[in-house]
Amino acid sequence: MQTHPITENFNTVQAWANIPITKKAILNVIVPYQFHNRILPDNTEQNINGIGDISILGYYNLLKARPDSVVTIKPEHYLQLGGGIKMPTGKYDKDNNEGSVNPSFQLGNGSWDYILAMNYGFTYRNWGVSAMANYTIKTKNPKNYQFGNQLNLGINAFKTYYVSDFAITPIIGVAEEIYGTNQELGFNVADTKGDIFLGKLSVEASYNRYALGLTGMLPISQNLNSDKVELRNRLSVYLNINL
Repeated sequence: MQTHPITENFNTVQAWANIPITKKAILNVIVPYQFHNRILPDNTEQNINGIGDISILGYYNLLKARPDSVVTIKPEHYLQLGGGIKMPTGKYDKDNNEGSVNPSFQLGNGSWDYILAMNYGFTYRNWGVSAMANYTIKTKNPKNYQFGNQLNLGINAFKTYYVSDFAITPIIGVAEEIYGTNQELGFNVADTKGDIFLGKLSVEASYNRYALGLTGMLPISQNLNSDKVELRNRLSVYLNINL
C-alpha cells in the first residue's frame, strides 16, 4: 500500500526569564506561542496556532561560577540541579491525529508533566564546555491520551573572541532526544517511540546586557515512529537581555 508524505512545519516564539530567588536559587519560566502547519497529500493545508504549554522550573546552584566582572584565569565549574512542571495551557485536539502518523501536531500535550533537569559547565579562560540533561515525566490528559516520557541530552563546546566591547562565541555540539511509547486508553500506541541524534552549530554575539544568537541543527541519525517520521532540520534565533 502506497503512503503519501505529509509535510509539517513546527514554529515557536517563546518568552523566557531566569528570576533569581536567592543567591543560589533561580526560577525559570518559559511561555511559548506555537504556529504549526501541515500540507496534506491533496495539497490542502491545516494550520493551528495559539499559546503552548507553559513551563516553570526551579534550579539550585550547587556550584556557581564567579560573575563575569571578576577576572580569573583559573578553571571554573558550575552545576545546577532543578525540577518543575509543564502546565496544560496549550490546546490538545485529538482530531489532529487523524490521517497522520505524527501525534505531536498539537499546541500542547493537554497534560500536567513533571521535569527533572541538570546543567553543568566548565570554562577556562575563553574556552568552555557545557552539558545538559532533562527528563520529562508525562501524564494522561483528559482525552485519555498519554505521550511517552522524554529524555533530552546535550553537550556543547565553545570559545569566546573579544573585539572591542563585543564578544563573539561560536559553539559546536551534539544532542540526543529519546521518546517513550504513547498510550491511549491505557494501551500502547504503535509507532510512537523513537530517538534522534543531532549535530549543532551556533554563533552568539553579545554587547553589554544583550546577546543575539543563531542556532542550526541537523540530524546525524534518527529512528522516529518506526522511521515513519523524518526530521529535516531545526533553526532558531534568540535574543537575551540581562536585566
